[in-house]
Amino acid sequence: MIHLSILGPPEVTVDGEAAPKELLWRKNLALLVYLARSPHGRRSREHLAAAFWGDKSETDARHSLNEALRVVRKQLPEGALAAEGDHVTLDPASVSFDLDEFAALVEADEASSAQALIRGELMAGFGIPDSNEFEDWLSAERRIWRGHCTEVLEAIALSTLEAGNLGAARDVAHRAEMLDPVADTPIGILMQCDALRGDPSAALAVFQDFVSRLDRDLGLEPPERLRTLADRIQAQREVADAGMRAEEAGLSRRLPLTGRGQQLKRGVESIRACRRDSAPTLLVITGGLGTGKTRLAEEIVLRAELDGFHVARVRCDDADRATRHGALCALVADPKLFGEGARFEGPEDFGAAVYEASERWPVLIWVDSAEYLDAESYVAVGPLLRRFAGHRVTIMLSATDAPPLPELDELTGAIGRDIIGELIQLQPLEEADVARLARKALPSWEEDAIDRLARRLFSDTAGLPLLAVDLLHALRLGLDLEGDDASPWPEPARTLDQTFPGDIPEALGAAIRVGFRRLSSEAQDVLKIAALIDGRVTPEVLARALDLDRTQLLGALDELEWRRWLTAEPRGYGFVARLHRAVIENDMMTKGQRQRLQERLATT
Repeated sequence: MIHLSILGPPEVTVDGEAAPKELLWRKNLALLVYLARSPHGRRSREHLAAAFWGDKSETDARHSLNEALRVVRKQLPEGALAAEGDHVTLDPASVSFDLDEFAALVEADEASSAQALIRGELMAGFGIPDSNEFEDWLSAERRIWRGHCTEVLEAIALSTLEAGNLGAARDVAHRAEMLDPVADTPIGILMQCDALRGDPSAALAVFQDFVSRLDRDLGLEPPERLRTLADRIQAQREVADAGMRAEEAGLSRRLPLTGRGQQLKRGVESIRACRRDSAPTLLVITGGLGTGKTRLAEEIVLRAELDGFHVARVRCDDADRATRHGALCALVADPKLFGEGARFEGPEDFGAAVYEASERWPVLIWVDSAEYLDAESYVAVGPLLRRFAGHRVTIMLSATDAPPLPELDELTGAIGRDIIGELIQLQPLEEADVARLARKALPSWEEDAIDRLARRLFSDTAGLPLLAVDLLHALRLGLDLEGDDASPWPEPARTLDQTFPGDIPEALGAAIRVGFRRLSSEAQDVLKIAALIDGRVTPEVLARALDLDRTQLLGALDELEWRRWLTAEPRGYGFVARLHRAVIENDMMTKGQRQRLQERLATT
């Protein structure tokens, strides 16, 4: 049995062993492939002689053909290659191809296994320059299989992108681009991957390279959908500078989303259905503290923006729970979405502003930490969604589910009954997910070391991704986990709030301190001020309390936002995690420094 792997440079085995050199001579190999891929494995002698030895006399051409057939026949089972009259027939069962295995895997919907067979273009680097017949056939076959392989790689890249694995999605899309440099789908995936990892400049560079390539090679313009995507990416704010983006992945607290692929896909599908069907939608993300609700919502928002949604975001705190419609009022104050001078006197004004905006573009309203949203605003959400009938409006709430909030429970209970929407409930990560997170953060570690670390992380963090990321980040920066208190945390039957800051394991506190010390001095100063303020802090307050010029201050805020210490909303900046605030307030300032900073805040 001869096996040919030709999705890439040709590789040939005979009965599982390396093929003899004479079978690999170019015309012998070309004849074998050509005949095996011919209808019923059959061609006339005259056709084969002319196709491969057309530059010779008829006698010499037939002699060369007979010699090539002799070489091929030696490696086949007896009777597999027959010459009857003026025709040559090859038994298809005597030769196997990776092409057939590839097609069977695709038919069985096993794209991931199929992609492993793709090593490059069909018979990459192979050719018979003096055989026009074969070269024409090979070119046609390459076009066909390039299309098949590109489709598989595109499907895998899209699926991987939807699951939030940007690095893997980009790698697969790049392989598709290498196979077919003028295909636009891989370019769109590459652009989205770069934009979603916070580098819109790189995404736009991919687009410009593609535009130049299309013009140079084909004289064509890119499809309108790619131009639209480029325009949306252009509108994104580039928070991180090149230095921050160039950080080794494990040294950043912006580790890839892990263990949330299905939830991300459900959220994105929900907003895309809203856009497609003009159906107002409620998307609710709930879970315990530290389970990654905000992070998941951020990923959904980024994809919504690339799909054309205009996003307004507010993050609630304790004050909003006691302030009637305070969060809704802050949302309407966003001039990018609602224009300058939008007024707010209650839910009716909020509804009118959203309705008007949704006449122009799809709208996504995101209320983070929605457990602090006031009761009257919760009551208004259902009627507002019904008012937006026929408009592309999604309201997304991300909220802690303990203790139970009756208003939120009542609202989510209406999903599927009289409200279109999706409820996504996040649980702590499984140990296997923690291990995957550790592998991404610590790619140089041996597998057995990762397994031991995953068990330790799972115990110390109770599977909470927020805490696991803190510890992994600190490990890359030199944190030693040996010898500290390894008791599980949070303790069973106790919440995250009930166990910090005084009784957290030393490893977790040390992890936060290690990450804090790695920040610039300006960013550290900003965090100290933010830790002393009850609620959000504005750039104006920070500017008055710190000796920083505007450029330094904005640079520090961008650094903290990129590295996921602070999160921004129209009313100011707040900590991504209250645990971080507690550790900074308690451990990162001396008593005298805290007093001096409080005095400065009192005078602002």
